Amino acid sequence: MIANNNGPVLTALAAALCLAGCQQSNNDMSTVAAPSSVPSYLPQAPEGFEWVPIQSMSDEFNTHQLDSTKWRDHITTWQGRPPAEFLKENVKVANGNLELKTSTHPKPNDTYSMAGSAVSGKMPTTFGYFEARIKASKTKMSTTFWLHSDQADAKEKGCGQYHSTELDILETIGGWPEDNWANVMRSNTHYKPSEMVDGKCQGAPYISKGTKYDSKAKLSEDFNTYSMWWVTPNQMHFYFNGKLTGTVDLAHERDRLPFDSEMSLRMVVETYNWQPKWIPEGHAPYPSESELDDPEINTAYYDHVRSYQLQSSADNLLRDAGFESSMRAKSWQLVGEQANFTDAPNMSYTQAWGVKLGAQSHVQQRVTLPEDAEYQISVYAKNTNRVDATKGTLNVLDEQGEILESVSISADTFSSYTLRFSGQKGQKITLRMSGAEQGSTKVDGAEVNSTVFDNIAMRIVTNN
Repeated sequence: MIANNNGPVLTALAAALCLAGCQQSNNDMSTVAAPSSVPSYLPQAPEGFEWVPIQSMSDEFNTHQLDSTKWRDHITTWQGRPPAEFLKENVKVANGNLELKTSTHPKPNDTYSMAGSAVSGKMPTTFGYFEARIKASKTKMSTTFWLHSDQADAKEKGCGQYHSTELDILETIGGWPEDNWANVMRSNTHYKPSEMVDGKCQGAPYISKGTKYDSKAKLSEDFNTYSMWWVTPNQMHFYFNGKLTGTVDLAHERDRLPFDSEMSLRMVVETYNWQPKWIPEGHAPYPSESELDDPEINTAYYDHVRSYQLQSSADNLLRDAGFESSMRAKSWQLVGEQANFTDAPNMSYTQAWGVKLGAQSHVQQRVTLPEDAEYQISVYAKNTNRVDATKGTLNVLDEQGEILESVSISADTFSSYTLRFSGQKGQKITLRMSGAEQGSTKVDGAEVNSTVFDNIAMRIVTNN
């Protein structure tokens, strides 16, 4: 079954970037024509960063066939969950939609008596925003949109160490006789470890956490946009038509960074093995033969799939502004024993890496100003203090090392800090982020007086 833990609302939304796609109308009642223009619901990017489309994981489905450079009409490692097998002939692109159909099985056997459909992406990625606009099937087969690792992570470490991952953006059953599936967007995170049992390596119980959202309307009646922002290896935000439905924060003893490996997209219409147990009395657990073949109800429609990743804006004057590049150590100078780049849990505002600064330590980058102008520097930062201590700071220094502007880091959760200063063309300044001025205090051997910085931007505000 599905985990249903709701997370706190942690981010604001901004509707942005309309990608138009013009579709043809069709009078055939068995088809659905997608709207001519539908916006994406992108979360607000951090200051100095922007969302960039991942073309290899995006599609408007405005052609007459599935784009084989991006998608497969099957899943190479999965034939389908009984009693429904995935059939390639049930995958179609028409009228501006990807259509995933159900059907009776042409060659039923003891394992498969009906047929569903599946599309899998060819290109994987880590982190980003993933969105699909979907009209669910009206049968008792699920309509889904999710990411999955194409191969086990840490396979070389052996059984008990390797694992696979799954992020479910949407699971719903449009034709389920109860609202808890017909109306509800179910979203889940699944960490799938391995373990040795009786000399054989097998899957261990999932480590899962999820959220759900009741739309108060059947998801098979109209198109809705379902999306997820995969923020860090430990955090995901889920959205329904741009509304934040929940946040999952998942960190556990087995793996401190559970979702840091590449995953690809999947769109699937399938059956669940629990349906006979949970179907209400008086209802069949699966679609009848007539329902499976009925074009009025047997199709899930995907109007578009859009994927985006964060990157530093073109006007950001800083190198490796999010610390994500392998070149971060060449772009930033670490000073002090307690200055470290880190991918530990909760040490990054977005993606995987941040910088953690203890007492009397700092990280800095030198910048030659390109013109006479007023400049703005923004950063996301937090203190990790568990005792009263001097806070970290964001400073701008001139060539003599004198402080031009400074701001203190006051919060214990990631917050935005901004300062401004005037500069001249050719002037050399140093952006320095510092930990506490005083000596560190430790509790149970752990550092408690650190400041974490991430996602830094330096921009020209006005020209002089």
